[in-house]
Amino acid sequence: MKNMTGRIVSLLAVLFLLLYAAYQGYRYIYTPYRTDTAYEYTISDTIQGWGLVVRDEVPLSSSGSGSVSYCVAEGEKVKEQDDVIRYYADDQQARAAAHAGLLEQEINLLNQAQDPGSYLYVNKESLTRQINELVGQIVDIVSAGDAQGVEQVRSQLLEDLCKRQLSTNEAVNFNDRILQLEQEKSQYESAVTTAATTLQAPVQGYFSRYSDGCEAQFTSEALLKMSADQISDAVSKEYPLDAGTPGKIMTSHNWYCGMVVSKDDGERFHTGDRVNVSFDSQALSDVTMVVYRVTENEKSGNCVVILRSDEILPAVLSLRSAAVQVKFARYTGLRVSDSAVRLVDGQVGVYVATGYDIRFKPIEVLYQGDGFQICNENYGRENALKMFDQVIVKGTDLYDGKPLY
Repeated sequence: MKNMTGRIVSLLAVLFLLLYAAYQGYRYIYTPYRTDTAYEYTISDTIQGWGLVVRDEVPLSSSGSGSVSYCVAEGEKVKEQDDVIRYYADDQQARAAAHAGLLEQEINLLNQAQDPGSYLYVNKESLTRQINELVGQIVDIVSAGDAQGVEQVRSQLLEDLCKRQLSTNEAVNFNDRILQLEQEKSQYESAVTTAATTLQAPVQGYFSRYSDGCEAQFTSEALLKMSADQISDAVSKEYPLDAGTPGKIMTSHNWYCGMVVSKDDGERFHTGDRVNVSFDSQALSDVTMVVYRVTENEKSGNCVVILRSDEILPAVLSLRSAAVQVKFARYTGLRVSDSAVRLVDGQVGVYVATGYDIRFKPIEVLYQGDGFQICNENYGRENALKMFDQVIVKGTDLYDGKPLY
């Protein structure tokens, strides 16, 4: 009888230990809380749409025949009566003249780069960053198929590379290269045997090779009078190159972009505010523009928004209708789910699992997104939410200091 009792007690003891071990294992493996990691996140408050780009321009009238060679770069500022186009007898002479012009630009660039004042006191780290940025710009421009843009960035990249070589003593000077280029230039110039006919700028402004034939139709004055329907109709059309017009001159340093947006989006535009605008068709990013005018159409409920800029970029001169992204603000902070945010004693915050217990951490919301919020990273404040904190997004009976196990 005693043996039987002892066996029962032993069996119960073993069963108890097994149940206890299983319970502890369950507590260790299972948690009634689900967490997300707080991580740094950047977002821009944006509006997508289509815009009609308008400039005040004078188209050029062709006054010559033969092969065309341009004297000035896209977007270059010219004065009245400056030569902008030359007509040569044939393509070979036009190409030779163009090559000679490019070589002269490179010669001038090398002479400028090896001027001691341009490289002796240069910040090498800053110069390296700029070189890396220019390489990135070339990649973006090539992807967009903008050959003219590549040439402009290439010139700046070449100058910066030369300055870095001189500042790091990788090169003493570029005299040998300059001499070689001058000899090549003389060869190309000697191939031009017939005098060229020139076309001069009729007015002062910014030169562009691209004309769509709509310069007289789309002016700044006309844009301000256009209705929402007229702008919507204009942006739905295509504007191909007008082969009969050799170029144009943009006469004002201001240019405009007209958009039709909903009433709710229109309320986000305030006259005089600055916004960053990107145009997809020319890979133009973060062009600074000012909200010039906002007009609401009570019948349709839409708003006409006119943006203005004085930032002259070569790619802008060929824009007409383009997909537009308007950025109002840029927010960087810690991203947390809406389900994690709670109001405790009048204070907005989140509960964080520390590994031992639960802590309530107040947050300052910078931006409300779709299902998430961006919070200010305030590392100097005690008990602030930090990157990689395990934020509780699901759980009940939460309170500050509650043990996890």
